[in-house]
Amino acid sequence: DSLGQEKHRVYFDTNGEYQWPYNIIQTQDTHFVKVYRPTLGQLELLLRYDLVDGEDNQAWSYEIGPQDEGGGGPVCTDANGNVYFTWNHDTTGNGSISNQFPSIFSLDKQGEFRWSRQFGEDRGIPVFFDIISMTDGRIVACGQEGNAMLSGGNYRTGWIVCIDTMGNTLWERRYILEEASNAGNNFYYAIESADGGLILSGVIYNQDGGRDVYVLRTDSEGCLEEGCELYNHISFFTSAKNIAEDEKLFYVYLDNSTVNIISKDNLILEKLSYEMINLNGMVMKKGEIKDGSTQIIISGLMPGLYLIRIHNKGGKTVSLLKLFYVD
Repeated sequence: DSLGQEKHRVYFDTNGEYQWPYNIIQTQDTHFVKVYRPTLGQLELLLRYDLVDGEDNQAWSYEIGPQDEGGGGPVCTDANGNVYFTWNHDTTGNGSISNQFPSIFSLDKQGEFRWSRQFGEDRGIPVFFDIISMTDGRIVACGQEGNAMLSGGNYRTGWIVCIDTMGNTLWERRYILEEASNAGNNFYYAIESADGGLILSGVIYNQDGGRDVYVLRTDSEGCLEEGCELYNHISFFTSAKNIAEDEKLFYVYLDNSTVNIISKDNLILEKLSYEMINLNGMVMKKGEIKDGSTQIIISGLMPGLYLIRIHNKGGKTVSLLKLFYVD
């Protein structure tokens, strides 16, 4: 509940199999879409999407996979209850990672398949890291796409795709670092800004192994300036720091006056802590991370945009969680 007292807990009978939770989001009512990996295969990935109520009673379930080297997890819903999720899809059936392209799948509110669309150019290994539903009904996915001709840094280029609710592409944007040929970047998370634009957080990569985190704000068409093209150059002055790359160890969702941090696996033995930071860099809340779920009471905070930093006892960043608004 809002005071952090446990109300409900469910254990699954896995018959000796291993499960891996990926995500959980609230739909337009009191239900939640839960995303998890029901089994751990050696080379196969199977994901299950369940619609459940607050007591974990299941309304429907949808599975995708198994597929060699497949991938997915990000999910969102629209105002009509339709579900959208990303999946790295190999349409050739050959099971090669080089044949995969990011796809967006859509289910209706009963969990029935609606459509799927494939995206990306045949350059590097493209992937979507996040997908969100905009107030006006559009769906936006962000991630990275490799392009050896335009960007180095392990061939990462920040990538945004906007579609309508039927999967038709409205626009795409790719952001490339122009300050150095050996620098790459991506977009890990996106949220909608108050004026209908996008705020995206990502990582900058240097070939020497350095990384840094950055935030980029666009208008409603994904542009930094009016009339932007498919490819856009951005410039940062940065001295990239060695930080742990976000491997989606945690997920965060906002429930009324409580921020919930969900760990997808048992935490490492070393002590982990969180900091809730505003965009001025001020730490507004801090505390320890607990196994399973950590609650942060945010009543009394000023309205604005915040992010969560998780670090070890030595101060090294372990994960940077999704930006979110406090009303």
